[in-house]
Parts: sequence; C-alpha cells; structure tokens
Amino acid sequence: MNNKTQILMIGNLDTAFLSNEKYDIFRVAEDAVETVDINRDYEIAIIGFDVDESDIFSLLRKIRNCFDDIAMIVLRDSIGDILADEIMSLGGTDLVVGVVGDKVLECRINNMVKFAQLLQRNNCLVNEIERRGQEFDDAQLDIIIRLGKAAEYRDEESGKHILRVGCYSRHIAEKLGMEAEFSDMLFLAAPLHDIGKIGVPDKILLKPGKLDEQEFEIMQRHCNIGVEILKHEPLGLEPFLKWQNKRLSSGMSKNPLLEMASQIALSHHEKWNGSGYPQGLKGTEIPLAGRIVALADVYDALRSERPYKPAFDEEKCLTIMRDHSPGHFDPMVFDAFESLIDVFDSISRLFGDSGKAVDQVVA
Repeated sequence: MNNKTQILMIGNLDTAFLSNEKYDIFRVAEDAVETVDINRDYEIAIIGFDVDESDIFSLLRKIRNCFDDIAMIVLRDSIGDILADEIMSLGGTDLVVGVVGDKVLECRINNMVKFAQLLQRNNCLVNEIERRGQEFDDAQLDIIIRLGKAAEYRDEESGKHILRVGCYSRHIAEKLGMEAEFSDMLFLAAPLHDIGKIGVPDKILLKPGKLDEQEFEIMQRHCNIGVEILKHEPLGLEPFLKWQNKRLSSGMSKNPLLEMASQIALSHHEKWNGSGYPQGLKGTEIPLAGRIVALADVYDALRSERPYKPAFDEEKCLTIMRDHSPGHFDPMVFDAFESLIDVFDSISRLFGDSGKAVDQVVA
C-alpha cells in the first residue's frame, strides 16, 4: 500500500527538498491539467512560481473540477490584494508569496496535507450521514404509506384512494403557488387523513346504509383518534426503556410530516362555513392542508364506488361539488380545483381501483 502524499505539480518548482520517501510528485504542464488521471488520490496541487499569472484562475477551476477534496497551494513572487482574493475565492487553500526557504515551504505543504486529509475525512462523514439519513427517510415514508393503507383496508375503500387523494392535494397546492416543500409534504401526509378509522367499529365503518345520529357521532371520532395516533408524544415508553437500560431522547425531535398529517386528520371534515366537525372551525381557522385535503377527499369519494353508492361520472361529481362549494370548500381551493378538472379526471380514470399503478402520477 502506498502511504506517500500524492502531489500534483504544475510548473517547474525544484522539489529536491521534498523526501522521496514521503511524497510522490506528478508533474504536468499548465495546458495539460485536463489529461491528469482523475482516479489518482492527489492530496495537494501546487501551482509554481513560473506559471503565468493569467493562467492561474483557469488552472484553479480545472483542478477543482477534477478533484473535490484537493488542497491547492499557489506560489507567487509578488501579488496584489485583488488577485489574492480571487485566488482564494476560486478554491485556493494557501498562498505563498515571496522568497521562502525550503523548510518553510515543506512546512506549508505538510500543513496542507493535514488539511486535505481532514477535508477528505469530513466529506466521507458527510456522505455517510446523508446515506443513513436517506435510508431513515425512505423507511419513514414506507411506514407512513403503510399506516395509511392500514386504515383503508378496514374500510371498503381501495388502498389507491389514499394515493389519489395525495396526488390531487399536491396538484392543488402547486396551483395555489405553494412552495415545493409544502406540496411534496402534503402529497405524503394526505394519505393519513383517515388513519383514525382504525378505531371505528366495523359495524359502523362497513355499514352499507346511512348512519343514524348515534353512529354518525361515533364515526366523527375518527378525526380525534387520528390525532391521537399521529401526535407528538413519547407514548409512555419510559418505563420500558428504563428496564432496557435505554434513554428516550429528551424532547424527541418533532417530525414535520407527521405534524402536517395530524393537522389534516383533525381538520379534513371541517367546512368553510363552520358547520363541519370535530371543532366547528370556520374559514381560515381551518389549516390550509386540511382545506385542500377536504376537497380532494370528497372528490375521490364521489368518483369512487362505495357500499352505499355507485361511482359518479365527472359531470355528476362536479354538479354535486358546485352545489355544496359555497359553504363546504374554501373558495380559493375550489377555484384551483376547477382549473385542474382535466388533471383530476385523468388521475381518477387512469389510476382508479381497476389495477393500474399510481406511481406514474407521483413524479
């Protein structure tokens, strides 16, 4: 294994003072930097005194494009402040100006070796953290989607209902000009809107006819049950963790996605005029995510077959929604929906409950 420091040398600097036992020096002409083997682990690039000043900037860019982690030392007999600032802004790591002894120059090179090694280790750690973070995010999203499906499988609705609602909701959010972070999070949170149905008895959840007053009151509880499932709490795990000699992280960092999902679970049956449930919120008291999902959920319910009704075509669905819009839906959200009718109809037809995959509309 070669433990020597790999140095890329541009120019004619006399490097006899550098020990062959410690350094491998690869010389290259100014106009041949792009031919350097990019698979070689160079730790330092040195631009010598003899390199023309007009070529320094392009050399710095070329070297940085080829090697992310390399430390770059620029040697100059003299230099102005502006040129020095430009060199450092282009990724120069050290600037040696004037006549310096071999020992001083070697010391500067050794310092840059340590710097480059620290930089490489840091980048490796960053990459590992990002990889593990992505694995965690993927696992988290997988659990969220499965939670949503768990609720739907207790109902007569298809598992695709929750994904269609997510698609509809994201399109509305984008039409309203919301940032991508909000729209993407809404797409993932919306499928959990009915997670609370897990706590509703089958005789009510699966009843083919209209619910009586008492049954409807029980059905309404699914909003609060959803919040109980999704809300940020330690879940009473402390005694178990103590028994296992584990400690619950103090404060338990909140998950923005589950916070939005909790908000939606509680508010997606609220109505613009305040006649909804469970809190009777009115107008903008209802969170925007809840207002959007409320419309998306109603649209998909009307377009889908249920034990108590057939699937309605687009025309009948729109007639019903327009009749109820003034009191039920946020006017701004409804206007966005009306401008997206063709998109909604395409999603409903192409990705209905007949078996086609929804992943084509996720992108």
